[in-house]
Amino acid sequence: MKPSIQIREVQVKEIPALLKLFREAVLSIPDYSPKLRKLFLHKYRSEIVRKRITQKSSLCLVAISDGKLVGFCWGMSAKPTQDGVYWMNWIGVTKSYRRLGVAGKLIRHLEQVLRTNRFHKIWFNIDPKNKRSAKTFRALGYRQLVRVRNHWYGSDALLWEKSLSKKK
Repeated sequence: MKPSIQIREVQVKEIPALLKLFREAVLSIPDYSPKLRKLFLHKYRSEIVRKRITQKSSLCLVAISDGKLVGFCWGMSAKPTQDGVYWMNWIGVTKSYRRLGVAGKLIRHLEQVLRTNRFHKIWFNIDPKNKRSAKTFRALGYRQLVRVRNHWYGSDALLWEKSLSKKK
């Protein structure tokens, strides 16, 4: 049975729980080098995350089940003026809630919020070895554009997108 999940914007008081989930969901990826893990731990410290999440250009959604944060989706528009393009930095789901539709629910809610705010595109990249994420995003209507070699921190990345505009 799928758990009851509520999706909403993160609250500043939830940043410690968000960081804990970030570390669990993102930094536990086995393909990340020790150097990259250390960099992310430094780059996503509490004070930095608090500052970034509260910027106008940022949007961080969380999935809540039984009062507990079980997933998140975080990104930003290219400019605070909302030029219509959203870059998704991270998505993560706690291990015990994976394969229960939480990521799909987060993404569908994100798309709804972005359409309401007149965004027309979502972009993001994923690690080429992350087949599970690729399968999820493909099922949600996203398409892989290109493989970018020697991208973030020397790793390859797959660039993905989805148009949020209605087809004419």
